[in-house]
Order: sequence, then structure tokens, then C-alpha cells
Amino acid sequence: MQATATSAHTSDAPTYPTEAEFQTWAHDDVRPHTVNKSVIFSPGGSSRWYFLEYGNMQEGYFQPDRFLAYSQAVFKRIVEIAAMMMADGVKNVFVIAITPKISERTPEYRQFVADSLRLMADHDAQLLYAEASMRVGFKGRWHDVLDNYEIPDVYDAFVEAEAATANGEHNLFWCTQEDPIPAPLTPFVQDYLQANNRMPDQAELCEAYYGEPVTHADMFISNNKPSVTGQVPPLLSVGDLYFTVSPCLYLNQSDWRRILYDHVFARRVTYRDYRKITEDSVANLRDYYESNRGKVIGVGAFHPDTQTWRPTN
Repeated sequence: MQATATSAHTSDAPTYPTEAEFQTWAHDDVRPHTVNKSVIFSPGGSSRWYFLEYGNMQEGYFQPDRFLAYSQAVFKRIVEIAAMMMADGVKNVFVIAITPKISERTPEYRQFVADSLRLMADHDAQLLYAEASMRVGFKGRWHDVLDNYEIPDVYDAFVEAEAATANGEHNLFWCTQEDPIPAPLTPFVQDYLQANNRMPDQAELCEAYYGEPVTHADMFISNNKPSVTGQVPPLLSVGDLYFTVSPCLYLNQSDWRRILYDHVFARRVTYRDYRKITEDSVANLRDYYESNRGKVIGVGAFHPDTQTWRPTN
């Protein structure tokens, strides 16, 4: 079921499937529209998701076995969501694994995080990656992160997982903060300058760093307060932004297809001929804007009973 180039009014205005039709498309029909697409997935609200689905907020997870159960559930769900995107043809999924806010948590919480980082590269993780034909990569200042958590040996497990999954069809990158030009690229940049008398461009830097000619994340998906601070992998530009109201680990096939439909079709309809807009449609547009004056996407309020920020528009 492909989008057609047939126009209702003029050949310059293509028609597209409805969202309901797109929801029913087979993966093979979606893939031509997602060739080499990349998604940044920042799984905000993971603690709330876990407590609502599996845990107990009053008991918390500040016991080693409880936090391990939380980490296992979150890790598995993230990989499932990445696999869902890849089944529709997405080439690269960048997961924000460690954000600046984690370092602001209590020492106890940080110790639990340290223990859970091993899950991303152990034997069970490698089986999950292989199941979805994922090539896994760990990008960012992971050496610093693991040293900070006093578990530098985990980096060896990361390297092993990268080698074991090197033949994967799709790329899953676990990302943490990094310098604008990552330190591992320094030798490449020096050699390139000497050989070419110029700095490498963005595409060349990205290919050297990621092993893929990816320079742009087409979609950014996260939860709650719209912000990308500390959540954009190095060297990448970012396209369309999406923020779920519920924790984004609830993202299912229908939600994903709604986002993908918006990205592929709804936001790409740039044709506009004002001469063809009827007076009734002009009135409708005026009513819509007047009824929404004062509303701002991204404005919200703190809800003290649940200690959460909620959008107010």
C-alpha cells in the first residue's frame, strides 16, 4: 500500500494514505518510507512506568533485588521498542542511556545504576540483540561514566558486545554525554588534516565515529517536559520532536505508527495554494486560531500529589 502521487486539485499536491490506513500497512509497505531513517529515543518516565506496571511505589526499588528487577524490565522494554521501529525499516536507534540528571541522584541510587549497566552487554542482552539483528554500539564518554561508578571492567563487556553483534542489520546505539567532537576522533581528525589539508566534514566525522554515514536524527521521542538538553548524541542534528504524555515505555505499535505517519506524511505536506482555500475554510482557520490563542505547546504545571509535571494545554 504505497502513497500515491495523485492530486485532488493539481498535480503539485500529492495525496497520502489516511492514518487509519497507514496503521494497517505491512512492514514491507512502510520500509520504502523509512530508508536510512534514524530515531533518538530517550526513555523518560521509566521509574513511573515500572511502578505502575510491576512494582510498588510505597515500597520503592531501593533494594538490590528490586532495582535489578526494575533495570531488567526497562532494558527489555527499550530493546522491544527499538526492534518495533526497526521492523518498520528504521536504520539507527540512539537510546539515551545516561542523562545529566542521573548524576544528581543519591549515592544509593547511583550504585544501583552502576550494577544495572552490566545488563546492556551480558549474554542475555546479546541474545536479544541477535534476535532483532541489531548491531550494538556504546557512544559517548562511557569510560568516564564507568570510572565514576567504579566499574571500569564493564567497558570490556561493552566492547565484547559490539564485536559479537557487528553483523547486525540495524544499529542500536547506547549513548551518554559526549564532547561536541568526541575525543576518540582526535587521531582521525589529525590524520585527515595532514592528508587533505582541511577538516573532515560532518558526514565524514559521523562515519568515523558511528561506523555509519548518519548525520541527522529524523525523529526524537521522549516523555513529559519537552526538552532535548543533554539528550542529543554527538555530531547529529535533530528533526521532528515528539513527547509522550504517559511514560514513553508505554509506546506501542499504534503509537509508533502515529508518530511515523506524522513524520512521513503529515509534516511533509508543504503544498499550499491560498487561492484555492474557500471562505468557509478561512473562517474555520480563524476560529481555530482564535480558540487556541494563549495555548503554548510545552507549557505545564507541577502536580504535587503525584510529584509530576503535566502539560496544561
